[in-house]
Amino acid sequence: MSGNIQNFKDLIAAAEKGDADSQYEASVLLEKGEGVEKNFDKSAELCLKAAEQGNVNAQWNVGSKLDGLFRAAGNDEVRMLQQSYKKAVGNPDTDELWKKAMHWLTKAADNGSLEACVKLGFIYTVDCEEPQDLAKAKAYLTKAAEQGHAGGQYMLGEFYEMQENNTDAAMAWYKKAADQGLEDAIEKLK
Repeated sequence: MSGNIQNFKDLIAAAEKGDADSQYEASVLLEKGEGVEKNFDKSAELCLKAAEQGNVNAQWNVGSKLDGLFRAAGNDEVRMLQQSYKKAVGNPDTDELWKKAMHWLTKAADNGSLEACVKLGFIYTVDCEEPQDLAKAKAYLTKAAEQGHAGGQYMLGEFYEMQENNTDAAMAWYKKAADQGLEDAIEKLK
């Protein structure tokens, strides 16, 4: 255990010197309490610093945690973690908080996060917080789907089915997602 503590101290030292990867890794350990005591505030602070330096995983994490504040899901611990992220970005009002969530999700998607592409595809298709923009939704879902993200393939199939009434294209994307074992896609093909 003392080796883990020393490794964490080294990680924190690198994070405090501005190393984005160390900031992100330390934020994950602090969030999960792996080898160290959980500290959501410090986790959020380090993750935001990493995101600001271009770490795509941190950008996704910040964006998804802020987006989570607009969703009803999550237990008390998840809600506390999300509040720590809100605090890390300056406790903005609801409108500004949503803009920050979208900023980080877009940064992550633009930097290659397929999860962020899928989330933005959903947001621009059906989310109440953002005006519907089907062209952006389709572009983000296509980016994720074409790079092999099963969830993106499934959601692009739904997009074709629900938004464009194109059953052939929908079934082709459902099949790709089903081939990866995605249960919802397998059900759609039955």
